[in-house]
Amino acid sequence: MATYNTSARKRILSFLKEHIQNQYTIEEIIKEISVDGSPGKSTIYRQVDRLVRDGLVRRFVQGESRHFLYQFSGGEDCETHLHLRCTDCGKLFHMGEKESQKILEEIRSLRNFSVDREKTVLLGRCGRCMKEKSKK
Repeated sequence: MATYNTSARKRILSFLKEHIQNQYTIEEIIKEISVDGSPGKSTIYRQVDRLVRDGLVRRFVQGESRHFLYQFSGGEDCETHLHLRCTDCGKLFHMGEKESQKILEEIRSLRNFSVDREKTVLLGRCGRCMKEKSKK
């Protein structure tokens, strides 16, 4: 299937690239890219879904809810490594492939369990947020 580089797709990608470390709901994306003559909500929903399927944007469940957050991934091959996400600021960090492999092999050998790398995100607090928290 052909992928068309529509104005909606360009706007969404441009916005997410400018804020590469952040995650946004669809509603936040709509609010941020909306100007006169903006694409409609249904167009933005469709385009974000296509960007997820194309591997350019990642989708995460927001906490324990049924809501999703979206973040630019740049088509990076995220199947080869694990991810860390800060629960305070929402930043996503890509672990190294060797680090990820070591952890996954340890889990497999200890528990006879195979982890889905593409869907697994380890939650915690990044160094910057830990530092800010300790100042308070």
